[in-house]
Amino acid sequence: TGKATISTDVYGFGAFMLEVVCGRRPIEPRRESDDQNLVLVDWVFSCWSRGEILQVIDPNLGTDYIADEVKLVLKLGLLCSQSEPVARPSMRQVLQYLEGSILLPDLSSLGISATGLTSANRPGFDDFSMS
Repeated sequence: TGKATISTDVYGFGAFMLEVVCGRRPIEPRRESDDQNLVLVDWVFSCWSRGEILQVIDPNLGTDYIADEVKLVLKLGLLCSQSEPVARPSMRQVLQYLEGSILLPDLSSLGISATGLTSANRPGFDDFSMS
């Protein structure tokens, strides 16, 4: 609808968290001829599902980060980026997760899948060669 809602704010915050940790935009045009866009949330999800979530960290961060905190932010970014607004946490819950006052649920127990995010069939950043 193009109107801001609480759910779109949560989604936007999730995208922002992923952008900050990964050092990438939410959607980047592909540099090849197939006109597919690279979708950050799909790439992060793909890495998480392979057990390689820390592979998405912006190389500019070096090693100056706490792995558990980065994992929390990335997983929370995925949780906020679900395509169904009712599946996203509230901003109050997001704050509680970040403060550590409540534990982030295990994403696999929530049944989060690529189809619950943006698209399961788009190529990810792993398929993208930087030039």
